[in-house]
Amino acid sequence: MNDIKVIKWTFADDPQYPESDYKDAELDRCYETAIVECLREHGYKFDGVVHQRSRFGTPVMSDGVKYTCTLRQWGSLMAEALENEGFWAYTEWAWSNPKEFDWVLPDPCDWYDNEEDLVAQELRWKQSLSKKIR
Repeated sequence: MNDIKVIKWTFADDPQYPESDYKDAELDRCYETAIVECLREHGYKFDGVVHQRSRFGTPVMSDGVKYTCTLRQWGSLMAEALENEGFWAYTEWAWSNPKEFDWVLPDPCDWYDNEEDLVAQELRWKQSLSKKIR
């Protein structure tokens, strides 16, 4: 399980990838460790709202699972990645962060191998938005 990595970023409702069932605590911790390592490696910084609602806020893991979580869980992952300490450290990244101009988001060009995959992801994104509007 130690070879779990983030392979790309997508949106939380992307039907292309199954969601983790969160039944295996050891596997979930592997996912979280991989996400924290990726956040650190790329310098990504964004809050839980972006994680849940943006086109490239949800990590896809090397086993093909997307990892979505609550705002608080995302805040905890960001706090860990940025080595923010303290009981309430997660709150800075759980909800809309006042430091939003310091956000660093995943660049899709870094995560998609070809334009066809990126266009297909965009189509799924637009379809998910149109379902929410109806």
